[in-house]
Amino acid sequence: MKFLVVALISIQLCINASAQVSQQDTIQRCLIELRSTDPHIRQRALLLLGKFDNTLVLKASEDALADPNDKVRQTAVVNLSSPMLSNRIKNPNAVLRLLQDENLHTRRLVASNLLRPLIFRITLEKHSAKSNAAKFISSALHDPDDKLRLILLDNFYSLKSIVSEKAFLHLCSDPNSMIQIKALEYLKRSISDDQLIKAAEVLHKHPDKRIRMRLVQTISRKTVARPILKKMISDPDSEISLLAKLSLGARDNVTAIIDTITTSRVSPELMQQAFRIIFPHPQGKIFTETSLSSTNESLRYYALLTLIRYRKTPTRPQLFTLIHDSSSRIRELTITEINLLEMTNAELTQLTESDYSDVHALSLNHISQLKSLGSLRESLIGFLLNDTIKTRQGALILLWHFKDEERYDFIEQGLSDESPDIRKIARDLLNFDKSPQAQKILLDNQAQP
Repeated sequence: MKFLVVALISIQLCINASAQVSQQDTIQRCLIELRSTDPHIRQRALLLLGKFDNTLVLKASEDALADPNDKVRQTAVVNLSSPMLSNRIKNPNAVLRLLQDENLHTRRLVASNLLRPLIFRITLEKHSAKSNAAKFISSALHDPDDKLRLILLDNFYSLKSIVSEKAFLHLCSDPNSMIQIKALEYLKRSISDDQLIKAAEVLHKHPDKRIRMRLVQTISRKTVARPILKKMISDPDSEISLLAKLSLGARDNVTAIIDTITTSRVSPELMQQAFRIIFPHPQGKIFTETSLSSTNESLRYYALLTLIRYRKTPTRPQLFTLIHDSSSRIRELTITEINLLEMTNAELTQLTESDYSDVHALSLNHISQLKSLGSLRESLIGFLLNDTIKTRQGALILLWHFKDEERYDFIEQGLSDESPDIRKIARDLLNFDKSPQAQKILLDNQAQP
């Protein structure tokens, strides 16, 4: 047996050694082929080398960045994009120089695959290396290719460590609208008022509503842009129009804001923002309070949310109306507020008559804290037939507290419940009771799982 184990280990070592020799042979052959005059052979050699993590592979790929053939240069970039190699590139600027490559695909590859890891490396280099990198990047920001400029702009915060913000300013007037709006977003604190207004005058008429929406968000806090925002109140898109009104403030726009949120479909974020802005104003406060009875679910919800946040809790009658709202999120907010109240038996009875299980749970929670349950006995008996397991379970436990013979009838009803959890609770209550009647019921129902 010992001989067999030794033999197997020897065979495995031979296989490993053979594989290592084979790998080294492949690498050496590829390094020779890289000197071929045929660019296809050089590219194939680089592709094979890309499968290995080896210092020779790194050097070969870096050297190939200067290859006269664009396919070979692109393959070298792909090799260097590997996480194993990208952080070990000795001369980052040799790669960044390809941002000026004559081949568009090569320029895009460098920007997409290697820009971020190289920027981090260059921040640790000497001043001269940073200066050269800044020249390559600044030049690429003027590239005629939209996609390349957009890739560079998307790396704005990383590039700021090497390139000054001034190098990006011309993009605020870029012929590509997406580049222009992104540049405005990134540079809104650096851009001159004149340049901002000039760009906004063009973009506020843009056919793409996403561009117009981003413009409003970008200029919303700029005093100098108020004339543009006033124009955008008339935007055909209701959300853009509303955001422009909100950006200008509620003092002169309360009526217009109310009109928009009552007649148009707007996002939850804008609806919430609208209520928050109009509430401090008398007209807005009245609108918020009256919206609690609106037929529009969103208006009811955000009106209630606003009142709670401003600590202007609705009246008891309003709360006991909202607790029966068809919207679960409105009931959830209302339950939180009602939980803070001491309820009368009449109010508790009203809750037990609800059509919603979350309201039943609320009522059971409060009923369980009462010293006397007599007036709510009938409501609890009705809960035993409820569709919700938690409601039936709570009612059964509370009815057990009635010290009369009928409670055993409720327990027997629980023992035949479709829910195994309720059947278990019924058995546990009987075991705890230990009276002759309880034991008899347990014996009679032994077959019940």
